[in-house]
Amino acid sequence: MARKSTTSHWTIPDGETPHDGKGLTTGSRLAAERAKFERLNGVSLVEAYSGTGLLSQRQLHEIESGKRGIPDRLWPTLITKEFDVQFILTGERILTEAEYAVRDIMRHCDPRDRTTLLAVAQRIPLDITEVHDAYGETVFLQESDGSALGSRAIELVEGPLDPIG
Repeated sequence: MARKSTTSHWTIPDGETPHDGKGLTTGSRLAAERAKFERLNGVSLVEAYSGTGLLSQRQLHEIESGKRGIPDRLWPTLITKEFDVQFILTGERILTEAEYAVRDIMRHCDPRDRTTLLAVAQRIPLDITEVHDAYGETVFLQESDGSALGSRAIELVEGPLDPIG
């Protein structure tokens, strides 16, 4: 079987922020993730599970409108369909669509392009503030928008963390 190799250029969507679900209800956040799923897959969530008894249109409407909670049996389905469950529960995204796209590019690009991408990323300045406790110890690093940096980002800025000290 002959394989044809093509070069693809990505369109990276950038309409989401990590915190864009903070003021929304759980049902509204599920609706946002469902809309993204349907846009990317070309099929409604209810259609994807028709015949399984897992989710009806009426049940989905009741969940999204806040009349009922998300049933426990639905969570594994949402996870396997790559819904951002953390976003649905808390309003905080694991990764935005743009961040997922950059991650996928990193995973699938030529090693030389990956090196170039990393070199460019390392030159981008970050506005970071150290937050100290009463003893002057750094408690965490904070981005300009007030959110704390995760341990992975801190390692990029400061180097590997000392797990003991």
